[in-house]
Amino acid sequence: MSHTPLAAELNELRQKTSDLMARLDSAEYEEFVLLVEQREQVLQKLQGSALSEEDRDCIRSLQQYDSRLLQQMGLLKTEAAETLFRIRQSKNGRNAYEGYGSQSYFIDKKN
Repeated sequence: MSHTPLAAELNELRQKTSDLMARLDSAEYEEFVLLVEQREQVLQKLQGSALSEEDRDCIRSLQQYDSRLLQQMGLLKTEAAETLFRIRQSKNGRNAYEGYGSQSYFIDKKN
């Protein structure tokens, strides 16, 4: 790969992507966020830049991971949504029981 700053960034991005792919199933959500942010920054720098053939090859190699990364991010999103749903259900159930204590009265009528 050429020794331009852009080439160095592409190489670093490829390495981080490869590292994340190697442990895809155990990676945390935050790691995906950091990778996506770095990809975004590199893409912004690429716009309007003259790319060497090596840079284009590196970009193509990064694109091969896109579908698997998106799939895993979708799984994490679904998992988070399900967890939030369970938390809300639990909270609503707890509130139903706790709500009676402060809003209800017991009246004892003696005949």
